[in-house]
Amino acid sequence: MKKSLLALAVLGAFAGAVSAQFLVTLYGRVDLSVAKNAGSADKVIQNGSGSRLGLRGSEDLGGGLAAVFNIEHRFDADTGVQTSKDSVDFTKSTSSMGKFWSARSFVGLKGGFGQLVLGREYTTAFLGSQLANDPWGWDTVAATTGISGITGGGIAKLRNDKAITYNLNAGPVALGAQVAESQPAAGLVNKPMNFSLGLNMGAFSANLGYEVTGEEAAEKAKVMTLGGKAKFGMVGVGLSYTDGTKSNGQDVKGFMGTVTADVGAGQIRFAAGQRETNDVKDISLIAVGYHHAVSKRTTLYVDVANNSKLASEKSAYNLGVKHNF
Repeated sequence: MKKSLLALAVLGAFAGAVSAQFLVTLYGRVDLSVAKNAGSADKVIQNGSGSRLGLRGSEDLGGGLAAVFNIEHRFDADTGVQTSKDSVDFTKSTSSMGKFWSARSFVGLKGGFGQLVLGREYTTAFLGSQLANDPWGWDTVAATTGISGITGGGIAKLRNDKAITYNLNAGPVALGAQVAESQPAAGLVNKPMNFSLGLNMGAFSANLGYEVTGEEAAEKAKVMTLGGKAKFGMVGVGLSYTDGTKSNGQDVKGFMGTVTADVGAGQIRFAAGQRETNDVKDISLIAVGYHHAVSKRTTLYVDVANNSKLASEKSAYNLGVKHNF
């Protein structure tokens, strides 16, 4: 009996040591809303953000070094269709059987030097600047009506294949850089390159992102984003500026101001901004929303947005539920 108990204790300790050294997490999101999109009179059920299923993990290699990986699948929850998008427009689903892990698919190392990974990954300019400047995080009709077109200029890419991505967080400073292989068949005649720099001082933060997409025709497609946010108690304010050039040589500039207000378990969000292409205003956006966390994992939300530069059906709305697991 004593030998059995001792064996169980040893096995338990060994299992604990193994689990501490190697950790894999299954996660996901299902997000659907009843919506009307800008530019359309149709009432639809659609993703408010990218519904997803993923695995991420790490293995302790000792000496402060760890191996990491992340694979993430995207799908439209209203139909179950597999999606492979490199744009934010959830209203235009594109199915691709060639990219099952269409959101992320990378492996690498992390330690005191930061994190270095190989594979399909978000651009550092997107995560560090373009996304950071939007209270909606490039989700819902607020983004598809105009926010993504302002903070990304209609130029930025969300992700790159065949990429080397480096990130470092050193106190208040965050640094990211990425370079990817050129893919002429996909229109990337040059190597995509991007970097981001962030500063977080508690109530105040600032960010800078720069990206060369790899596309080239009359000009090399490139975009710079600059943003800053400040928090005063329960209220946050933000400003962002975008300046870029499309591959066809068109110059793009964008400006946006944002306000958020934490109200109990919810948050009120507001954004107003505009974009100019070759000095002609083509986006003039106002968006407002309320997102309420009914639990740690489930959020109910309502958003309304308007782009006055559209020829018709200038307004959009969605009423939805998002569940993370």
